[in-house]
Amino acid sequence: MKQNPKSSNENYGHILVVSCPLQGHAAGLIKLSHQMIKFGSKVTFLTTEFLHAQMADATANSEILLLSMPDGLELEDDRKDQKKLHQSIGRVMPPYLEDLLKKTDQHSSEKISGIIIDSPLAWMLDIPKKMGIKTAIYWCSTPGCLALGFMIPQLLQAKIIDDDGHVAPLIKLSHQIIKFGSKVTFLTMEFMRARIAEAIVDSEIGIVSIPDGLELEDDRKDQKKLFESIEKVMPSYLEDLLKKTNQRSNEKISGIIIDAAWAWMLEIPKKMGIKTAIYWGSTPGCLALGFIIPHLIQSKIIDHDGTPLKNDKIQLLPNMPAISMTEFTWYFPGDINIQKSLFHVIKGVFSHLKSSDWIVCNWFDELDPSAQSLASNLLSVGPLLANGQFAGSFCTEDSSCLTWLDKQPPNSVIYVAFGSTSRFSQVQLKELAMGLEIMGRPFLWVAWSGLCDGPFPAYSDEFSARVANRGKMVEWAPQEMVLGHPSIACFVTHCGWSSFMESLSMGVPLLCWPYFGDQMYTQSCICDAWKVGTSLKADENGIISRSEIMQKLEKLRSDGIVRENVLRLKEMARKSTRKGGSSWNNLDYLVQQMK
Repeated sequence: MKQNPKSSNENYGHILVVSCPLQGHAAGLIKLSHQMIKFGSKVTFLTTEFLHAQMADATANSEILLLSMPDGLELEDDRKDQKKLHQSIGRVMPPYLEDLLKKTDQHSSEKISGIIIDSPLAWMLDIPKKMGIKTAIYWCSTPGCLALGFMIPQLLQAKIIDDDGHVAPLIKLSHQIIKFGSKVTFLTMEFMRARIAEAIVDSEIGIVSIPDGLELEDDRKDQKKLFESIEKVMPSYLEDLLKKTNQRSNEKISGIIIDAAWAWMLEIPKKMGIKTAIYWGSTPGCLALGFIIPHLIQSKIIDHDGTPLKNDKIQLLPNMPAISMTEFTWYFPGDINIQKSLFHVIKGVFSHLKSSDWIVCNWFDELDPSAQSLASNLLSVGPLLANGQFAGSFCTEDSSCLTWLDKQPPNSVIYVAFGSTSRFSQVQLKELAMGLEIMGRPFLWVAWSGLCDGPFPAYSDEFSARVANRGKMVEWAPQEMVLGHPSIACFVTHCGWSSFMESLSMGVPLLCWPYFGDQMYTQSCICDAWKVGTSLKADENGIISRSEIMQKLEKLRSDGIVRENVLRLKEMARKSTRKGGSSWNNLDYLVQQMK
């Protein structure tokens, strides 16, 4: 835990937070921004133009200054194609960021003193570093995944692998930074700006956007194409943005926080002397995993494409479970090309991560004290909670579920939500629906339309009629408020890190149903290390049956040890974010250093 030599009442400079256009990352960084503002910093949140418009309205009453830059894509491009989006950002952001930093630097009152960069954008660290600006990388995953990334060079050297994860937490981080007195500008892609601006109309976060480099007719669902385009266009746009901003004395950027997915952007603010931070929004274990990738290659555990060569389990952290090959963050069964692409993206992130001034993580020191040994510049500032402010959700939340929860008995409702990326077959969804119906207990199910390809079986008239007296289904829900409601008994979750931190902060046990990526290892940590949840087992056809769902839910509801553990960690989490707590002090330290 970092200690501040100065009072938190001082002005701690101007911090630039840079988030990749992913909901979970942006929400965490916005929360961090609000906390930093509380410590006296001015925070500018840089995002793409697409996200800027969506965030601007929601942050209208926030002290976070939102800036946007183009993402390099055309208006008609599909920005769900993460690869294409990030490639475009990679092209346009570096020059844009460098220009923004240079221009801001010309105005003494707005000079950017530090940058917090979302870990996927760690490649941007060189930009602020070469300009003498302090940097921090925001890491929103596990220490284990962070360690894995750091090992990539060793894995390559050993020829175990070859060379062939954010908006919501970043927005939450921005809100936190603003609470500490900083001005925050959120930079995102143009295609996301409108949605972000509309959602944060009452926030103090400023939004700027950049193009993603794609044409209007391009499919932004093609992640490869999107990320390639972003990588081409973002550097120049980001550099230009920083230069122009720093030319105005009242808008100078003192620091940048970059989503880990864009870590390659670090060089832009760094060469302008702007302090940088990478935001890591996953588990400590996944952070540890990333750090040891070079070792995995050297030891011939994986090849240069990240393909496992051995079936060994790896101990990432002393207090965490060993990770299996199928829990690697890049593991993607059924499509080796996607798996290789994911590996190279992760390897690229970790090649830049350590050049950041700081790595900002969405957990708290006490969750796993050994995680602090992963990097000397690691700052845990979580759990990042919205506390009623916009946190990067671009889906319309149905608040009627809160009124419905008010009518349910305490500790009775099963909450079911799988995030915005999980997909299920109709057969699997029917098993879930039947399991909830047969149990006979109250349930709240976030059964959004994108959860299943084709007709959604849970919305059949017959099913709705049968469960109407005790079940409620909504397209989207205000999750933090739901988890904090006294009627909630347990949470059926995809094990997204932000969802886990929210559930832990509210003292709600979890039934784990991971989908892909870091969610697999997060499940192991939840069930085997922290012991605050239980897992499900699929049958020989890969289907989790209604009987399995019912059995595990009943087991979870009656497990006194699990509830005792989650309530203990809840208190630790709450204590860490109070004044004088570990996360509070770390954020105070970061804000001061980025002045």
